[in-house]
Amino acid sequence: MTEAEINLIPLADLPARYGISRSVIYDRLGALNVESIRSGKKAFIPAQYLKLLDELDEHLKGGGLTSEFINKNSGTHTATNTRQLVGEKPTSLIEDQAAILTLMKALVDQLL
Repeated sequence: MTEAEINLIPLADLPARYGISRSVIYDRLGALNVESIRSGKKAFIPAQYLKLLDELDEHLKGGGLTSEFINKNSGTHTATNTRQLVGEKPTSLIEDQAAILTLMKALVDQLL
């Protein structure tokens, strides 16, 4: 896998992107079951989750609730891209996320 195939987004960039506090970012990530990847003092998320966070932000700014967004999108947002890169079939979001975290940690360790 190349760096272009898998990108990490620094969590430190997200509060400015959405105009919210860091704690609210973590609340949203938790609600979406997205775990951050830590490297030293820095935390990252896989870039593929950025679209999901953008959609949630738009939903919330339109007056919606996080629970409504999750119920409406249940099963439609799975992390298939990384599994496809390694030739595995997509499964549940939680299983996909675990695979992504393992790959990302290995990538971050190699880059540092």
